Amino acid sequence: MSIVNLGLQSVGVMRKGGSSESEAVITKCNNMKQLRKLAEKQPSLVDDVLDSIARVKILLSDLMIRLELKGKPFGVYHSASTTDIEDVWNSLLQVDSSLKFGEKSLKTHDAFMDHCCQLRHYSFSIKKCGAIDCTVCQPPRLPSATFCKLHFIPDPVPQADGHYKCFEDVYGTTTTEDVRNVNLMVQCEECEMWRLLYSPHKLTSTARQELSALLEDFTYTCGATLSDLELPTISSEVCLSAVIQLRNYIFL
Repeated sequence: MSIVNLGLQSVGVMRKGGSSESEAVITKCNNMKQLRKLAEKQPSLVDDVLDSIARVKILLSDLMIRLELKGKPFGVYHSASTTDIEDVWNSLLQVDSSLKFGEKSLKTHDAFMDHCCQLRHYSFSIKKCGAIDCTVCQPPRLPSATFCKLHFIPDPVPQADGHYKCFEDVYGTTTTEDVRNVNLMVQCEECEMWRLLYSPHKLTSTARQELSALLEDFTYTCGATLSDLELPTISSEVCLSAVIQLRNYIFL
């Protein structure tokens, strides 16, 4: 069982009731999407909801900061405030003043995304095309020789020894997204660097749970692979058949 589950054992939470008017409105919403839409029409509802869940947030935060993983306490991070969002939005307007808050699609934005961007599961890269007469992106200010050495961030590329190719070997080459992580990580006991687990095949929820349980007792050091583990027969078939390998987190 995960540390978070243990920390929440026998804990019950319930938000504080608001005014009768706000409660009558809130109970009509079935999900957060409906609640957000309603808050756009009734701004006062935002403060009522935040006040209603304030004690719950404090309780859960107090519980989380008491938990530890390998001697290190958990951290609690607060969501962005309205001021924070406005600051980011004002920064975006300096880049493109034609942007409108709430719009999900713009012709200029879509053209820029298709022309200058590479969207991947693990990365998002932006690079100008380099053409002087381009109508989408402005000409690069770097010297031509330097600009030609810039490329999109490559995808992780596995090699035969159970590890991944170095960044220098794949940078500037054409790569694909054939390998993705399985939403699990391990930490090196020596350098404390976090590593992601990858698989060229999608794991089932059962396989991911089995693998997560096995990793709780797994002491990892840089350079190891899952083939070094002595796994039970069933778990070996589930996990090793997926050819899961360890990859440096910072490579993404």
